[in-house]
Amino acid sequence: ETQSEGEKQQKIIMNLSAIKAAQRAVTDGDIVVIFPEATRSETGGLRHPIPELGAYISFSDFVGPVGIDGADRVLPRNAKHPSRHPVSVSFGSLRPVATLKESYQDLPEGQRQRAMLDDIMVDIAKLLPPHKRGVYADRIV
Repeated sequence: ETQSEGEKQQKIIMNLSAIKAAQRAVTDGDIVVIFPEATRSETGGLRHPIPELGAYISFSDFVGPVGIDGADRVLPRNAKHPSRHPVSVSFGSLRPVATLKESYQDLPEGQRQRAMLDDIMVDIAKLLPPHKRGVYADRIV
């Protein structure tokens, strides 16, 4: 087995462990916060979410979008040390997951999950300045 295959297997194991831990936390009544892109983008613009986010949504009752602007300037990717820069955090309204599922009930599972994730990401994009909305900029009216 090459190191690349081993790294992929390790990532799958880590993701499954994280999903199970989050599911236990939600079952216990805790709130789980997830960064849907998994890391900061090079440009600071919003990117598509990691596919695993769909698993988290499947056992959640509500999703609360949060827009964070400025984190890419505080600690850019590949930076060794943070720098001083203002960061703003904006909170959107909670959305019932049941309503999201209902909106896309006629789609096959994979497409339904993708459509739900895109809706959530559009909610996040609405909380960001236009130049930070990234791949979701054209979905905001």
